[in-house]
Amino acid sequence: MKLLHPFMPFITEEIFSRLQDRKTAGPPDSIMLAEWPKADGKAVDEKAEEEMTGLMEVVRAVRNIRAEFNVPHGKEIEVVLVSGNPINESYLKTLAKVGRVTLTKKLDQKPAQSASAIAAGLEVYVLLAGLIDLEKETARINKEKEKLEAELEKIKGRLADPNFIARANPESVEKEKQREIEFSNKIQVLQERLKDLSA
Repeated sequence: MKLLHPFMPFITEEIFSRLQDRKTAGPPDSIMLAEWPKADGKAVDEKAEEEMTGLMEVVRAVRNIRAEFNVPHGKEIEVVLVSGNPINESYLKTLAKVGRVTLTKKLDQKPAQSASAIAAGLEVYVLLAGLIDLEKETARINKEKEKLEAELEKIKGRLADPNFIARANPESVEKEKQREIEFSNKIQVLQERLKDLSA
């Protein structure tokens, strides 16, 4: 309650006042006067924190892949992890809707039709076959890529036009340069996705 008090002052004050025994001397009447909790250094487990941070990165990577490839939320996925260290599979299965986890120390060849990511020093592969309509997803990504390429050509044309550079204010020119970088990066990401789907 003391930790929650800055965020929920009225509720924590009310609960705190009801928990106090008014007849005995001891804790203050108001939570505002109560001593702030002190951290117990002995209770800190750096190894557990490190493991949990790594697990969170892997979960985030798997969720990002699911979102990028439009994998339905209700479908369980199969994940291959390349790492020399163990990982809490039960947490990963629960938090990222994973059905099967394969943990291996070495992988000679990337799994077919899979999307990959690097997280917490692990190679993460999400197997996409059977989860999505590969042809439909390939067509969707190609369409998005073509749209971005057309927009990028327009931006490049503006930046190559001496009249635009001469007449536009420096902020507009800089904005177009940033858009050029942004669109180029997005196209590169889409090319990687298409590679993942065709492999």
